[in-house]
Amino acid sequence: MRVTTELEPIFTKLRADASLLALLGSPSDPKTAIFRWKRLAKIVTPSVTIKRMGGPKNPFPGTDAAPSLKGSIYSMPSVIIQVDIWASSDSDTSPNTGEDVDLIEQRLDWNFIYDTLHVVVGTFGWKGITSSQQYEEDTRLWHNTVRYGFEYLIRQET
Repeated sequence: MRVTTELEPIFTKLRADASLLALLGSPSDPKTAIFRWKRLAKIVTPSVTIKRMGGPKNPFPGTDAAPSLKGSIYSMPSVIIQVDIWASSDSDTSPNTGEDVDLIEQRLDWNFIYDTLHVVVGTFGWKGITSSQQYEEDTRLWHNTVRYGFEYLIRQET
């Protein structure tokens, strides 16, 4: 499973959340506010970037050749993603305040941990691992970083 493919259900859930999009300033295209982290990419504010931090790349090596496992469902050992929330301090009005960043983080927690009716497709066991808040003087950005752990459900193809 490639990283861009495995993150897609996460992007789909977040981009469908009208409350989260409102906190991000109601962008006309949600892909401009919630996207995969890219090294050296310009930060758009406010925005949410996501990257995979850990977990096995191939959790079941060699199972393609094991007919007794075909059609079975497994869970992938814990995967960790990092979610970065960015807002500019050039404006003291919503959606670019430190308080807005905190509200966005709370909404992410709701989406991943507390919303048990609309889970991220193919995942379970979401939990918050770490959270940090910072103001970056050099870029004048409010920046919260949150790490979440969860497991993927994986089906062996028949």
